Amino acid sequence: MASEEDNVGQSLLPPENVDNPDGEWTKGEPQPAACRDAWAAILFYAQFIAIAVVAGVLGVPAVKEFDENNADDVTDVDYTGLIYATLVAGVSSFAFSAVSLFVMSMCPKFLIQIS
Repeated sequence: MASEEDNVGQSLLPPENVDNPDGEWTKGEPQPAACRDAWAAILFYAQFIAIAVVAGVLGVPAVKEFDENNADDVTDVDYTGLIYATLVAGVSSFAFSAVSLFVMSMCPKFLIQIS
């Protein structure tokens, strides 16, 4: 009885016939110089500007207030909130990566066919 690994490439096209069925090498077609993902560029710049605005609006007054209130006692800064946030972000990113790797390793044939 054949294992599931033997049938992995059964319905896939041979790699040499995917883009070039005749076997002749062509350089390709010239593409027009155009931005096809204008929406993605707009979203990127919008989020970049939004982060800069939030940093300027909330960050500058917070730093000034900290400097005014703690001019003499700078050694007693509490970083526990920052450490907890960093740990939560690290653990959640590790968990997401592990789940993604598991999903990709369990159904590679399906992922290759839909890509």
